[in-house]
Amino acid sequence: MSLNENANANDSDVSRIREALRRYAGLEKTGSQLKSLIEAVCPDFNLREATGILVGPGALTKFLATEVADLVQPIGKRGGDPIYLIHESPASTDDSDGRVEKNPDLWSIFSSPSLRQQLIYSPSEKRMHSKFIDSPTPDGYLAIKPLEKEDFREISRKFLEIAPKEISNLLEEVLERENYYTEWTSILRSQFPLYYQRWGIFRVGTIKELFRENMRASGLPEAEIQQFVSRMEAEQVRAFRERVSRMVQTTQAERPIEMGAAKVPARPSRAALSEQPVHDLRSVARAAIEHMAIEDVRRIAIPLGVLIDAGLLRQP
Repeated sequence: MSLNENANANDSDVSRIREALRRYAGLEKTGSQLKSLIEAVCPDFNLREATGILVGPGALTKFLATEVADLVQPIGKRGGDPIYLIHESPASTDDSDGRVEKNPDLWSIFSSPSLRQQLIYSPSEKRMHSKFIDSPTPDGYLAIKPLEKEDFREISRKFLEIAPKEISNLLEEVLERENYYTEWTSILRSQFPLYYQRWGIFRVGTIKELFRENMRASGLPEAEIQQFVSRMEAEQVRAFRERVSRMVQTTQAERPIEMGAAKVPARPSRAALSEQPVHDLRSVARAAIEHMAIEDVRRIAIPLGVLIDAGLLRQP
């Protein structure tokens, strides 16, 4: 096969891999799972030749960073296996002014620094647009300062100020580490599940307030600010519900289905979901509460016996 033919074959394989990844937008996958997915979708695709890393580790990491970075975001590790969050692909760039799209998802772009996108406001249209961070802001637009990774560390630090001393003492040391977030959430989830839920609510609420502050600093009218905050809240709730729906419809024991000449993991039937272990359903419920607005959490009906057993309510 010539170099040109090989390049064309690789482009075709990458397109099929991207198509398969989009089926799992909103879900977390380990590096091993992504490697298996690539092998299932493109069995003849040589990852090492495509990346130039013929021996040793790093081929998958390089491929994900160079070919599908807009879809796959590294968020931590499970043991020695990296964990990635799969995103929806952004719209194509308008080369004339660097805009990505005219009606962007405010929550996804503002709360995800790894997407490398920035919201920009058009006073003449009273609409929000977005662009890549490295692109110049078009004339007549107001740029909204995006969140950076260190902003999330500061959000975590503020949470410790309202957390019990037992939790803050344990997590203060973790917070100073370079890649702290995975260990931080793991400790909260396993040792302090009630405060893990409170952390999720606090994080979402703080991001919304930062969005409000950054729009105000950019000079947006107050009426427009409130409108965009309300829109962000709705988008966050919708994104969360879609993520939970995908979580419920996906299991580790996935059977392959045909997708053209390739095979990709299939989603289970309702019958299979009804047999899902109780602890898995509890995980889904905890994930749901983490992203719910506080007013929705207050509406949850909880039996008194559960509150007593959890030590949250004294027995009469």
